[in-house]
Amino acid sequence: MRSGTYEPVYVFQDAKGEALPVTEWALDAVMHTAEFGERRQLSDADMRDKYHASMEEDAKYFEAQFHEAGRSALFAFENSVFVDSTKVYKESVHASEI
Repeated sequence: MRSGTYEPVYVFQDAKGEALPVTEWALDAVMHTAEFGERRQLSDADMRDKYHASMEEDAKYFEAQFHEAGRSALFAFENSVFVDSTKVYKESVHASEI
């Protein structure tokens, strides 16, 4: 490919060789195939495995951030604290205090 030339990546034509209209969906499909290879439908197990791998990757990222910074990057303020979500915390509030 030389500077200033355009090479077709994909020709939109039917079985008779006649031009087809180019749609955004068709462009997305061609670009996805060029970047990632052929699309294939994932089974339920494949989707579940992909989801769990993504969650594990996120967990490793936040764990590394926590170890590096000494606190979670999810904290927005300096006075934030961890609360154990497995425990029930009850605060006694009387109606007269409201």
